[in-house]
Amino acid sequence: MQTELRQFAQKIAKNGLTEVGCAVALMWFLERGRTTTEVTPAYLAELMHDLALKGRVNLTRFREQLLRNSDVIKGKTSGSVRLRLASKSRLDDKYLPLCRNSEPVQTDDHLIRADLFATGPAYLARLVAEINGCYHYGFYNGCAVLCRRLMERLLISAFEKQGHGSAIRDGLGEYMALADIIGRAASGHHIKLSRGTQGAMSAIKSLGDLGAHHPFHMVRQREVDDHRLDFAKVISELDALAK
Repeated sequence: MQTELRQFAQKIAKNGLTEVGCAVALMWFLERGRTTTEVTPAYLAELMHDLALKGRVNLTRFREQLLRNSDVIKGKTSGSVRLRLASKSRLDDKYLPLCRNSEPVQTDDHLIRADLFATGPAYLARLVAEINGCYHYGFYNGCAVLCRRLMERLLISAFEKQGHGSAIRDGLGEYMALADIIGRAASGHHIKLSRGTQGAMSAIKSLGDLGAHHPFHMVRQREVDDHRLDFAKVISELDALAK
C-alpha cells in the first residue's frame, strides 16, 4: 500500500494541484484502498509533507479551504472530513488512470459485455471488468457487491440525466440509500422503468447486501446465476436511461 501510495503521489505531483486538490486526491486513494473513509486535515497535511507533495501548511486555513471544497464534507467523527458521495464517480474517472494496473483486466463476458461501456467513463469499464473477473475466479461475494454497486451508479446517473437528481438527495445534498432510490424510481414520477425492473433491482440489491454484510453466509455461484438475466436487463435499461 505504501509503495502504491508513493507512486500515486509522484503522478499527482505532476498535475500542479493546490493543497486542497492534493488532499482530495489522497482522500480518494485512501478510501479506494479501504484504508479509511474519514481523515483529519492534520493527517492530510502531514501526509502531503511526508510524500513531498507540499511543504508545511497553515492548518487553520487548510481546514477552512477543505470544507469549502465541493468534494469534501464533514465526517461523522469530530474534526474529520470525508469525500462527498456525489463526487466519487467523477474522482474515480480522474484518478483511476493514475493507479498501477488501472487498465481493465481482460476476462470473458460472464455477466456483462466487456465493451458495454467502452466509450463511457473509465470507472464503469473497470467495474465491468471486476464483475466479470470476480465471477471467473469464483469470488461470488465480491461479484454480488459489485453488481449492486454498478446498478446503483447507473440508477443515480439515470436520475441525473433525466434532470431529477434532487429527487434522490437528502437535506444535506447526499444521495439517499439505495432502497429509497429504487422506491423513487418505481413511483414513475421521475424515470420510467419497464415492468418487473423494480423487483429485479431489489433482488440484486439484496444479494449485494448479503455478500457485503451477512456475518456467515457466503454467496454461491448458483445465487449469482439466478439473477444473471435480470441483471443484464437492468443494466441495459439503466444504461439507456443514463445516456
